Amino acid sequence: MRSISEANFLRYENKDARQQTSDHMVKWWADRNRNRTPKVSRKRVPRGATGPCYVCGRATKNRTFCSRFCVQSPKGRGIIAERVRATIQDLPSGILAERIRKSARRPNKYEQTLDAILQELFPKEWRYVGDGQLVINRKNPDWVNINGRKQLIELWGEYWHKHDNPDDLRAHYREYGYSTIIIWASELMNPELLKQKLRIKLQA
Repeated sequence: MRSISEANFLRYENKDARQQTSDHMVKWWADRNRNRTPKVSRKRVPRGATGPCYVCGRATKNRTFCSRFCVQSPKGRGIIAERVRATIQDLPSGILAERIRKSARRPNKYEQTLDAILQELFPKEWRYVGDGQLVINRKNPDWVNINGRKQLIELWGEYWHKHDNPDDLRAHYREYGYSTIIIWASELMNPELLKQKLRIKLQA
């Protein structure tokens, strides 16, 4: 049995030999891969990739988004909104209304708050139709007046409608004889000021 001192001596004695072997392996590996095409990571380019991601440009399988992070990014949400608008523009009003009804859309918390204010100020004068009950040339308003006036109310969120022009929507409904009032979601933070605005706009 070798002593510890003898083992250490042999280890240091063979150090140069091991270094030469290591250098030889590095040179051999470099020569072997010099003329080879480097492999592309499957993580960067999925198998069967068909197109770039709309957000980051990486290859994807379905020509849309490469990951949920790109889908949930601001640019991704904007792209989805534009595609939805383009799809809606190509649908007839009847088919669009049927799809909205089948989706069983219900008022969100902002719409519920505004509906409560409308029923308080004008009982039985406004009906919520944002679930597809009323579609005017591929546009679905949120409320319609059922007391003989051709008036509509739209509730817009700042995030989803920040690129939309309210004048374009008013002009669209004006072609069919409707006057439109647009309420922003931020206005619900001050109910008293909103009630004053509704009294002025709707009783004019």
